[in-house]
Amino acid sequence: MPEFWGGSADLAESNDTTIEGGGSFLPSDAELPGANPYGRILHFGIREHAMSATTTTTRLTVADITKLYADGTPIPTLTAYDFPTARILDDAGIPLLLVGDSVGRNVLGYADELPVTMEEMLHHTRAVARGARRAMVVGDLPFMSYQASIEEGVRNAGRFLKEGGAHAVKLEGPRFDLVHRLVE
Repeated sequence: MPEFWGGSADLAESNDTTIEGGGSFLPSDAELPGANPYGRILHFGIREHAMSATTTTTRLTVADITKLYADGTPIPTLTAYDFPTARILDDAGIPLLLVGDSVGRNVLGYADELPVTMEEMLHHTRAVARGARRAMVVGDLPFMSYQASIEEGVRNAGRFLKEGGAHAVKLEGPRFDLVHRLVE
């Protein structure tokens, strides 16, 4: 059935699912006259192209983001809660990935963000940090993880960096005293 398209999230060469003479059907092939994907491998970019153990990309820094802002360059920022989403967004060139406490409502099934714990945030931040090779990962400090004291806020921000693999943290509200301590 030539109109039936499919693909594999596995390495076709490793599981012997290629059709002799089929080869790959890449996005650039679609623009060629008479292009025919029938019997060819469609690469979705999940495993076929994203499983490399080494990379030559350079991680974005605060200085890079500051320069983009100073130059008036739009800085797309999207939310990710897991490895595959982070990898896709990173490969698409999104410079900032937020691991938001909205994970509670959108992934964990909570009615709102209030029940989200530091442990849940760290779990999802680690997954995103593993998926992002170039993007800066920002961890969202959940409710009551920094409001009780400056010391607790500093400790939990440090946990995002050390345990979660985040490169920056986000907090809500006018907590200038905490922000000053974090950037000292």
